[in-house]
Amino acid sequence: MSWWQRGWRPDHWVRDRERQERLRRKRRGLARVVAFLGLLLVGGPAAFIGVVCSGSGTQLPRDLIAPFPMPARDEGRTFLRVPERLVVAQDGEYAQHLAQFRPSTFPYFTAAQDYWGAMSTACGVTTREYAFDNSQQIALGVLGAGYTAEQVLKGVYEGTLGRFVEWLQTTDTPEDRFAAETARELARFEHGALWQQYPFFTRLKTLWLTTPAWGPHPLRKWERRVVLTVEFSVKSAGAWAGRLVAPAPAERDLARLHAWVGGTTAAVLQANGAEVVSTVGPGSFIVTLPRGDAFMRSIVGLVGSGARVLDVAGNDEIVLVAVTRAGGATAPSGDQPPSGHVLASDPRLIDPSARRLTVRVPLAKLADVFTWLQARGATIEAIVDY
Repeated sequence: MSWWQRGWRPDHWVRDRERQERLRRKRRGLARVVAFLGLLLVGGPAAFIGVVCSGSGTQLPRDLIAPFPMPARDEGRTFLRVPERLVVAQDGEYAQHLAQFRPSTFPYFTAAQDYWGAMSTACGVTTREYAFDNSQQIALGVLGAGYTAEQVLKGVYEGTLGRFVEWLQTTDTPEDRFAAETARELARFEHGALWQQYPFFTRLKTLWLTTPAWGPHPLRKWERRVVLTVEFSVKSAGAWAGRLVAPAPAERDLARLHAWVGGTTAAVLQANGAEVVSTVGPGSFIVTLPRGDAFMRSIVGLVGSGARVLDVAGNDEIVLVAVTRAGGATAPSGDQPPSGHVLASDPRLIDPSARRLTVRVPLAKLADVFTWLQARGATIEAIVDY
């Protein structure tokens, strides 16, 4: 009731004015917080890329080292794809975590921090040796902003209200199991396609159509329904926006990679997913290799059979990511492979006793690095193509 409805009483009028002023101050404060977060999400990645990742690069495009001209790709891409591969790996770790533990105990803030650590590792090489890649850096900035926002918001919520509801009831509901199943499905999906292609909206409809609306622990059920609805809705919109910002890769980007492989036979090449283009000499071939995870399997199979990969898409270096398992042999501090260089050694999210190694390797020396990793109890997680 306003002061004029109560009659002329100055004390009511003063209180109403004070109440309205407090409400305006709260609105202004909320607007400032929203503006600050928006500026941080947009300006933070831009500032990081501008300060840490910008550089002129000193390496000029070089002649192909293969004896046969092949379609080439920028070598710097193998470094710049490391942050993307980390997100895929962390999504897999998140799925493993949900299968055994509560959502509130996942290290969300560390996940966001590790993304920018991977960016710093990649940029530490590219700024010195390669020309600045505008399209890739913008894509990584957009990915980093969205990924950071997701991890921070989930970390704040799950560590407060989410943890409280867990304490009151349980995490054994159909909605919790649906979340864990979706996390596993997404982790598998990302090994073969871009995350923007994942049908988040379809999963949201499946949640409401296939999980019972009522049952034991109703508070947890409906809290998870609301959380998953918000998450899948935002991700669906983000995926749509991501497809606009980063449309489907061109046919050239989806095509197989040309490579020069020596010391092998046509039968070994075929058994490891390589298609022969031409024969260079005895045991030496120009081939094409698949992309993504299949690329890693082909390279590991070829090197394991004794073949020497001498060139891929006009490049003689590549990045691989390996994981040392808990309880395995540990490398001494500062230990480096006989060829190449360990660019980063970071603890895994769900098992800090194991470490993820990012290694720069000359293609012709992959066998030596594989032996070095095996002696230290490490397994190869990814070989990052171009």
